[in-house]
Amino acid sequence: MGSEVYSASPASTTPLRNAPPSRLSLTAGIFLVVTGALVLLGWRFDLHVLKGLSGPITMKANAAVGLLAAGTSLLLCSLPACFPRARMQGPWRLLRPTPRRG
Repeated sequence: MGSEVYSASPASTTPLRNAPPSRLSLTAGIFLVVTGALVLLGWRFDLHVLKGLSGPITMKANAAVGLLAAGTSLLLCSLPACFPRARMQGPWRLLRPTPRRG
């Protein structure tokens, strides 16, 4: 019953680079983008409900920008069909200018 041994041969494993994006990373990216955007809207329009959960503890605007950037990065890495170059080289590559040829 418990004596089966499972081994992964190199032919049956998929490299992480070629693995399809998981639904978890896509969902987490959307959650981070929405949360960061809602907090920034709370700071922009001075809505205490959107700035924090309750009471005097609030999320600061720079933390919301960080959430927005992290969510955007996660979403870019989750879309290999739209951004294959970004998936292979990382989202930071999109921020650097591409050298001109010729």
